[in-house]
Amino acid sequence: MVTYANLVPKINPEIDIVQRDNEYIVTLTESNFHFKISTQMFNLLKLVDNRSEISQIVTRFNKKFETQLDNELVYELLYNKLGNCNIIENKETTFNVKKQPSYLKLNFIVINAKTAKIISEPFLFLFSNKALKFLITISLLITSLTFVLNYDEIVRNIKNVSFEYFTLYFAIMVISSLFHELGHVSATYKFGGSHSGIGVGFYLFTPVLYADVSSAWKFDVNKRIIVNLAGIYFELLLGTLLVIIGIITAIKPLLIISSIILFKTLYNLNPFFRTDGYWVLSDYIRTPNLREKSNGLLKKIIKNKFVIEMKQKDFFLLVYALISNSFIVIFLFYLFILNPNSLITFPVDIFTYATKVINREVSLSMSNVSHLLIPVVFYMLLIRLLFNYFKKQK
Repeated sequence: MVTYANLVPKINPEIDIVQRDNEYIVTLTESNFHFKISTQMFNLLKLVDNRSEISQIVTRFNKKFETQLDNELVYELLYNKLGNCNIIENKETTFNVKKQPSYLKLNFIVINAKTAKIISEPFLFLFSNKALKFLITISLLITSLTFVLNYDEIVRNIKNVSFEYFTLYFAIMVISSLFHELGHVSATYKFGGSHSGIGVGFYLFTPVLYADVSSAWKFDVNKRIIVNLAGIYFELLLGTLLVIIGIITAIKPLLIISSIILFKTLYNLNPFFRTDGYWVLSDYIRTPNLREKSNGLLKKIIKNKFVIEMKQKDFFLLVYALISNSFIVIFLFYLFILNPNSLITFPVDIFTYATKVINREVSLSMSNVSHLLIPVVFYMLLIRLLFNYFKKQK
């Protein structure tokens, strides 16, 4: 019979623990990786002093909290649960650190943490309460008024844009995306968190910029929401700056770009995709893995033939799952019902349209580009789905 009573658990010296709401955040300081543990697990971890045997820890815990834990259960909690996370030293397991988000592929850092910290320092004052409220209000007002007052010209230019202007728009949007990630980094640094810099990765085979600000887990809800919205905040400031420069210099394309940034901001507030709005909603309702949990609830309800006892929060998760999945239904309806031929002809369509644009037979049209890209997005999603399926089968 295996006995665990005489084992002496040893805590990893390279960890930091902070309390957040009714839970605790454990940070592996060397890898900047974070875990959430319950109050009960924290109380158990506090009794690990690198000298006491499991039997002694069990006795103290049961006496202090009037419970009836046994040696085997405490071994499971310490060595397997916490040991697998490298919180308790366990030579039998290997902890695999993923420093970048798992949904990003082929990622690499373009601005390291040290440089990002230096760049962000001049912007920290933007997160004082007065500056935050004032600048967000002014930025939204200026960019919104710019769009309304120049609506006809903006729409006309977006529908038919020259290749030169398209290149200009693309270049400034890259700068805008860098500003976006700098906002996340600056907010994290402002509130005492750490970060690993700004990187480039591929999400659904599309290049995207990202900033690892997972240390924001240690913050309270309000600060986490500010960190999540900081990217949008910085882009609005950039859009406002472009409006001012555009008015002073009479360069109209800058007004158009500010409006594109405004719409990009609205998209980023969408909580049904993995954008900033998703993380804001997830933090606000205190539900990590919001999409997975809402879809899990939906599957459970369908499996039980809609007969299930639900709490108030479950109703919200159900509505979220229904709306989130409705986007997929609409997307598939457009492809297979309204425009089925595009799935077959899209390579030829893209080549033909690109050739005409290069030969200046037609101007770039955002609506045409969008229609051409929809089948591409479908195949990207399909490839990802198949890849994940076969990966799980291994």
